Amino acid sequence: MCGLLGVFSNVVKYNREQVSRALQTLSHRGPGGEGFWSSGDGRAWLAHKRLSIIDLEGGQQPLLSSNGEIICIVNGEFYDYVKIKNDLIRRGYSFLTQSDSEILIALYQEYGVYCLDYLRGEFSFVLYDRGKKLIFSARDRFGIKPLFITG
Repeated sequence: MCGLLGVFSNVVKYNREQVSRALQTLSHRGPGGEGFWSSGDGRAWLAHKRLSIIDLEGGQQPLLSSNGEIICIVNGEFYDYVKIKNDLIRRGYSFLTQSDSEILIALYQEYGVYCLDYLRGEFSFVLYDRGKKLIFSARDRFGIKPLFITG
């Protein structure tokens, strides 16, 4: 079970040390590595503690779209991801990993927030669309994977 951390602020700027300390509180959720993404101005961060199950070598997160405009972190598993991925490949999308999590970016690019209509499984995620300045987070319909949001 992975650990997700998203930090977004219009006022406060955060640094890597602060985000790293916060992510360490989730260390029990993912001994398989960690990853960080920052907007550069310190106002947006996505961080991930990984429990490696699918694509042990290539599934590091945060995941980025090819143009770097969409960034996401995912906990859990998307069911039928191979079928969904093959359909997206036929539509012209390409993938860099074998991770099930990577389909989220292409589904979001194709369907926007309605990508949820195509996702089944046990999951939670945080996605940041830099171009739209949109933070989009969700979890599976049964709430199996936790997602806590505070303001």
